[in-house]
Amino acid sequence: MKAELAIIKGEVKNLFREPELIFLIVVPFLIGFILRAGIPFAEVFLSMRFGFDLSPYINFITGFIMLVPALLIGMVSGLRMLDDRDGGILRYTAVLPIASGRYLFCRLIISAILAAPLSGMLPLIQGVSGVPILPLGMISLSMSLSAPALALFLTAFAGNKVEAMALAKISGILFAAPAAGFFIKSPLIFIAGILPPFWAPLTFVRIMQGESWRLWVLAGCCVQLLWLIFFIQRFTIKVRQRL
Repeated sequence: MKAELAIIKGEVKNLFREPELIFLIVVPFLIGFILRAGIPFAEVFLSMRFGFDLSPYINFITGFIMLVPALLIGMVSGLRMLDDRDGGILRYTAVLPIASGRYLFCRLIISAILAAPLSGMLPLIQGVSGVPILPLGMISLSMSLSAPALALFLTAFAGNKVEAMALAKISGILFAAPAAGFFIKSPLIFIAGILPPFWAPLTFVRIMQGESWRLWVLAGCCVQLLWLIFFIQRFTIKVRQRL
């Protein structure tokens, strides 16, 4: 346990030396303040100009944007893991007092720990009223799993940083899943539930509407954990090919 704590402590220090990470920590605050000022303005503008009522969509917009911190942190974490993989850092785990799988766990847990509070703070910064704290904490934990999942996806399938950036952009297509779940009223939308982004924004909508949300959080966590297991297997295969 002491070895894991030492690795986590050292990694946290290294992360905070990265200007990109410091910027990513500031981003949720900027997004929250922009939404706080922008949504009321957009409501008035759309109502007066087009007669469009934005209020039914605000909770979904908030839940959707809550995914952003986890995905940004996951991208940075994935790029750092690419450096470790290509630089042969993982070879040194053979002489460390910690197995390579536990070393990988330490690296991934940091991204999730950073992502959870940043996602959870967004509705509070935005000024969304009536947000229950316990459900918000649960959904934030669910969203935080997107950070290690994206990091592993990039390191498992990208050959270099250029490919990783391209994959990160392509993965934006997955955001169509929660949008489909919100706008399409059909049981068939649960087919999109195999995609990790599907669950969290829709769970936030259910929470804000006072509907049952626990099974949705559980389903979202299970889907993300299954993808994490798959990505870990792919990552392990790729690392072994380079050893």
